[in-house]
Amino acid sequence: MSAGLSPELLFAAFCIFSFGMAISLRLVSVPSALAITCIKVGLPLFYFAYCFDVDWALIDGLHYFSSGQELRAAGYSPIDMFDPEAVIASMVIAGGHHVLYDWYNVIAQWLFGEIYASAVFLNVALTFWAAFILNRIALKFDFSQAYANGLFIFFLLHWELLSWTTVANLKDTLVLFLTVLTFYLGINYSLLRRKRDIFLICLLLFLFYWIRFYVPLLMIAALTAYAVPMMKGRRRLIVLVTVIVAATAFVAAIGLNGLVDDAGQLALGPVILLGTFKVIMVPRPWGIDPDYSFLTIAAVLHWIFVVPAVLGLISLWRGRPGLRCMIIYFVIILLFYGAFEELQGARQRIQVLFIYAWAQFHFMWQMLHSLRRDRVKLGPACV
Repeated sequence: MSAGLSPELLFAAFCIFSFGMAISLRLVSVPSALAITCIKVGLPLFYFAYCFDVDWALIDGLHYFSSGQELRAAGYSPIDMFDPEAVIASMVIAGGHHVLYDWYNVIAQWLFGEIYASAVFLNVALTFWAAFILNRIALKFDFSQAYANGLFIFFLLHWELLSWTTVANLKDTLVLFLTVLTFYLGINYSLLRRKRDIFLICLLLFLFYWIRFYVPLLMIAALTAYAVPMMKGRRRLIVLVTVIVAATAFVAAIGLNGLVDDAGQLALGPVILLGTFKVIMVPRPWGIDPDYSFLTIAAVLHWIFVVPAVLGLISLWRGRPGLRCMIIYFVIILLFYGAFEELQGARQRIQVLFIYAWAQFHFMWQMLHSLRRDRVKLGPACV
């Protein structure tokens, strides 16, 4: 049931609005920044004030919110996430070691109050930060400032991102942020060779253990697939040694037996292709579960933009070789989830949304520039 414009809701909206404006004003004009931020913050504010539907909160979202409440009720604050006893307590509540997002809910509730919307608004803030990082990645690969700023806007207002981050308290937005940040630091290191980037990458890979443990292994697989055919000499050797060390550390942390058990659940063979196709295409606009009906508009647009996304990925692959590792990772993610029937949902795509949103934007950018060039050519001919 909606609670109206409560003080907690207004305070959360004000803080995230200020944060969003601060980031947006670094890249776009005041009117653009104001419009983007009003949409990003206004949608969840209106939804939670007047239209909240507990079915759209989803079971996982309610669980994360409840975990945050339990940890707060036990007297824990955000600083306690570094206390081993507090971590063990959170693992008991969560029923496993994926507790980072439970502590994320503790932080959100500590900041904005014990309301379900707290973590949702904090996720909105993360999307601004992720979009800024994506803008910086584009600039590092020699895209124009106008292109990078356009990508920033397109990603923030992407229909899937808006749908998920307006209503649901889910960890996938945090996974997305950690993923795009990891790629940014990896690209940074490849260009500048700064040791601190390696340290930060290791820290991020450690954090993944506490939220989605298999992501580092998939990143290692993507880096290997990128390095072997596309790098030469000493650079390839360094990357392969790094991959071996990282893979060994990953297996040591997870345990070989656990890894073998998980691998045994993979559905290999032709079935994986069918599963991958399902991951790409779900949800069907005409068959959405009522609990996910907030995705209806996003599902229609997703189907419309599947082909542009594929064409955009091909164009980025050919035009920017440095982005190939990221594209390979995207394909590996699709294949991975395609091998697990219970994980073949639209939610699993959120963590790599920044990749296919970039591909969709790239396709549209190229189309617009192609039309502009044709119009310029036709202009003199018509005189």
